[in-house]
Amino acid sequence: MHYPPFVATCRPRAGAQVVHEGWLLKRGEHIKNWRSRYFVLFDDGTLLGFKQQPAPGVYNDPLNDFTVKRCQLMKVEGPRPNTFLVRGLQWTTVIERTFCTATSEEREQWVAALYSVAKKLKDDETTTVGVEPVQQNGDRIFDAAMIPAFQQSPEILQKQTKKVVSHVGHSINLIL
Repeated sequence: MHYPPFVATCRPRAGAQVVHEGWLLKRGEHIKNWRSRYFVLFDDGTLLGFKQQPAPGVYNDPLNDFTVKRCQLMKVEGPRPNTFLVRGLQWTTVIERTFCTATSEEREQWVAALYSVAKKLKDDETTTVGVEPVQQNGDRIFDAAMIPAFQQSPEILQKQTKKVVSHVGHSINLIL
């Protein structure tokens, strides 16, 4: 079975390396309770979540399995402190996943690792595919996912956030 490249499907490809791992609280997408999960981020963009910490190299039967390819990251201060959001495509639907860490330092580490992997995947994609304009009604339109990201480190990125208050009163820091 063939899946489009933007779809979160299965396990990391053979040879994928672990970039970051650890315990996170993940908020359910449908039932909005918080669950403790052990997440493993791979350099191919795969993010796997488990009920218990898996043995090194044994990543069978994850409870959560998705990609950070072409994702958006946002730090938020609600509904809990040290929360961050990962927004990405699953098939053609935008899915927003909410995570929480025990400390602000852990959140910074996770956001930096996720950003690093997502940026590398975007850079690899643009060097392989390139940015080609699409003609639509005479206008030149670019696939935004294919335009190279600005060249800044997560430390600089952290300082360039814009605080916004959402419609439910939560404070959100958008990473610009």
